[in-house]
Amino acid sequence: MTDAVLLAPLALAVSLAVAGVAKLRDPVGSAIAFEDLGVPAALSGPRAVLALPWVEIVLAVGLVALPAPWTLVAAVPATLLLVVYVGLVLRVLRAGEEVSCQCFGGIGDGAVDSRALARNVLLLLAGLLGVVDAASGGSVVGRVPDLGGEGWAWLVGGVLLALLAALVVGSSRATAEERAGIPYLTVHTEDGESTSLPELASLRPVLLVLLSTSCSHCERVSAQVADWPAMLPEVAVHVVGAGADADPRWPAVLRDPEEQIARVLGMGRPSAVLLGADALVAGGPVTGAGDVLRLASDVRARLDEA
Repeated sequence: MTDAVLLAPLALAVSLAVAGVAKLRDPVGSAIAFEDLGVPAALSGPRAVLALPWVEIVLAVGLVALPAPWTLVAAVPATLLLVVYVGLVLRVLRAGEEVSCQCFGGIGDGAVDSRALARNVLLLLAGLLGVVDAASGGSVVGRVPDLGGEGWAWLVGGVLLALLAALVVGSSRATAEERAGIPYLTVHTEDGESTSLPELASLRPVLLVLLSTSCSHCERVSAQVADWPAMLPEVAVHVVGAGADADPRWPAVLRDPEEQIARVLGMGRPSAVLLGADALVAGGPVTGAGDVLRLASDVRARLDEA
């Protein structure tokens, strides 16, 4: 096979290494993601959560460092792992659930959507190509020393494309992180009084949490949100229910009968956004139980640092 094929296992190795390191840095987020993605209980225990990032890192090293035919020892398990990842994403998409998985740390928004499916399918194809190459006697460590001019051109070109993609993603994230103004939307208190979002946050920041009693992924947030007013006394915590539903555990319930907040800010359920007292959005919006819980923890950490 042509030397250009080494780009496939290299791309997969880099992706697995980045994902593994990201999971090691955020084990709590990884545990939440396991449950949000619907990983079977037998495979989502603490040991599995702690082991997965190391498995990804070891496979990444094996894809690059093992000579043929031992490359198959890493290529086959890595490809099977991608089959599982594709299956989990498909399950979430078919169920129509709002799930976030920070599989690559801060790279990307973490949403489990069609883009996540496309990414995993492409990585799966890279894995399959790596298996075929390894089965025919090829390997990264075996090809690199013998690269000719064309091979090095493919390798350098692939690296440059990867760097360009990283720069584009970083630039788009920096643009997206510029604070936007709080939209002038009207909500109603349980007493029937009307107020706008900027007015609501005029005296102190507001953590606005969108939940529903019929949303299975909202349950984890509903179980903790009652503790947030005490955890975040500097912040007003409000829950916006879906329609007229309400959970007795929800603090300071607001009504948005026309679902303006969800529509304008692009928020599903569960989701959350932090409104600043300066009339600007101070955090989020984020979607998915894991990211909502992380946002609350991040707000507490930021307040402690202030």
